[in-house]
Amino acid sequence: TTGVTVQAGAALSLAVATGAYFGTQPLTLNGNGSTAGQNGALVNVIGSNTYAGDLVLGSSATISVDADALDMTGSSVTGTGTLTLTGNGTGSISAGLTHTGGLSKTGAGTWTLTGTGGTNSGVLSISAGTLNLAGGAIGSASGTTLAGGVLNLTAGGQSLGNLTIPASARTLVTVAGGSALSSGSTITRGVGGTVAFDIAAVGSSLPSTATGSGSNNLLGYVQVTDATGTGVGHVSGGNIVRFDSTTATVLTDSTNNAATDYTTLGMAS
Repeated sequence: TTGVTVQAGAALSLAVATGAYFGTQPLTLNGNGSTAGQNGALVNVIGSNTYAGDLVLGSSATISVDADALDMTGSSVTGTGTLTLTGNGTGSISAGLTHTGGLSKTGAGTWTLTGTGGTNSGVLSISAGTLNLAGGAIGSASGTTLAGGVLNLTAGGQSLGNLTIPASARTLVTVAGGSALSSGSTITRGVGGTVAFDIAAVGSSLPSTATGSGSNNLLGYVQVTDATGTGVGHVSGGNIVRFDSTTATVLTDSTNNAATDYTTLGMAS
């Protein structure tokens, strides 16, 4: 045969309790498997399984690891559409993503992308679970929605583009030592949305062209943990960092200027 195609509404289920190797046939996916009563067009139902064929998106498609583990070890991810990675288990993709469209991480499980040479430049969205992302596994995202869960940059550099933080969402973002996770000039935030950045590892950084509030460029909805401590985030020297006295602008006594960060009434001089 010349490959396997899963049409929209259908599903390919992998269910070998002892684990199995499912060969190298190219796999074209469409849809989310809902008509078949499944959680994805490709579903790992049980067992620690491996699929080594190249992955093609015929349209937007979902891969779900309902349980246990699925390793996608093919050499390419191509096609058109949004790729959604979900499930309660553990999944991995070893190829760089070069498809045209977005990448979405949902579900409570963990997905790990380790590829290189990725050129995908769609919107990245994380709403639940954990996404472990190596720099180079995707291209520069056109924008990123941090709607919950955990994003770990495991190595290298990655651009997230402009950030969107939905209302009431809380996302944890960690950056490995010697790695840089950059973001754009615009941060769009809903009421109550927060992000906690962890740059405690040596040499990790958060380059950004955004600006914060007032003279200290504060990001009141951002928490930053570095090697010294945890505090509110602000933009300083082109990076999102922890706000402390070494980079602060002295507040003026008895001011209510909108260009500063706080109203200061009757400060002790």
